[in-house]
Amino acid sequence: MSLGSKIKELRIKKGLTQSDLGSGLVTPSMISQIESDKANPSYKVLEAIAERLEEPLEYLLVDLESQLEHHTAHKVAKALISSGAYDRAVDLLTVVVQNPASNLNLVDVKNDLGKCLLELNRHDEACGVLNEAVEFAIEKLLFQRAITALNILGILEHRRKKHHRAIYYWRKGYDLFPQMPAPEPFLQGELLNNLGSIHHDLGEAHDALSYYQEAKSLLADTDNLEQIGNTYLGLASFRQTREYDLATEYAGYAVALFESVRNMKLAIEVKRNFATMNQNVQAHVKVLESLEECLEQCKTLRFKDEAATIYGDIALLHIQRSQPHLSLKAVEEGLEVSTVGSATAARLFKIKGLALANLDMHVEAIRAFENAVALFKSHNMNAELTECYSLLAEVHQKAGDVKTAYDCLYRMRQVLQESLKDRGFVITA
Repeated sequence: MSLGSKIKELRIKKGLTQSDLGSGLVTPSMISQIESDKANPSYKVLEAIAERLEEPLEYLLVDLESQLEHHTAHKVAKALISSGAYDRAVDLLTVVVQNPASNLNLVDVKNDLGKCLLELNRHDEACGVLNEAVEFAIEKLLFQRAITALNILGILEHRRKKHHRAIYYWRKGYDLFPQMPAPEPFLQGELLNNLGSIHHDLGEAHDALSYYQEAKSLLADTDNLEQIGNTYLGLASFRQTREYDLATEYAGYAVALFESVRNMKLAIEVKRNFATMNQNVQAHVKVLESLEECLEQCKTLRFKDEAATIYGDIALLHIQRSQPHLSLKAVEEGLEVSTVGSATAARLFKIKGLALANLDMHVEAIRAFENAVALFKSHNMNAELTECYSLLAEVHQKAGDVKTAYDCLYRMRQVLQESLKDRGFVITA
């Protein structure tokens, strides 16, 4: 039984009204909020309430301590999620789900647990938890929380390469937007961005651009925090027994800082996607201006991986404008800030190969494409790997090495066959 329920039950048994219980202490409205677990009384007020109810203070404190402990555990778990410590967060969240406190929203806890399970590749468990969260949230008209769960479910299915199921979940979330009592720009923007990205990957450019444009409109007015966030997370994790308020405060700071970083990255990504998708209708110079604005934001905020991705976009734009030397400059700057061995670095090597090929520097282009191939293989990025083999074959052919060109095309065919086999298609000839 929660603290509020226990106070209400004791008050009714004593034949007291809310005005009687709160007289000289707090207003009847505050007693109502305490009894419905919408407010926590101070120690002094709780001591006076216990005296009027003729019950030992310890009898009430047992439940209060349990509720505070659950609330703190959830806050610390959220901070752990924001820092990427998903396995530690799962342990905390599982306890909270199994022993829910009345002052916690179980949908929020399940959404966070589903997110952790997803990141730990425990996909079936995550799917079960998140579908429960969606069902409960819609039943209780908690549409924002339902959209959060549906967005995570879409991400889960996308990672499992079940693209149409991902679209189903994201569209279901999108259809709930009108039910929200107030807009949530970052949640809606992330879901719209996911829809734009998957439609772009499927070659449905018109739909992709539409979603990106809607996301851009939502995030139009939103513009090293990670280290500070980790500091607060450390303070929250080393909480002393009963120091629930302090631990909750530190964990709250950590969550706010990590979420601020995530939201800033999302706003930049949406702006970047809109610029690159809109090249057919915008002058190249305007696209370049938009990308350079995104790049400056990344530099200011020290978002290195995001900056590397944008350098790649700029380099590709220079190739389209027949400016391979400028493309190479952008690629080298991107490689300087990219994580070694990352998928972003693979893309930069591929673009470097394109620029070098345009300059008829065949040996250097082949070396760049081979670097890209090795990295795409390590990340199981078969679509990009197929394209790279095709580009390698073209360069070898131009260099007069027809045999190696044929070998590249053969390897490209093998990758295509494996990809189709994974999707249930088999090519026999």
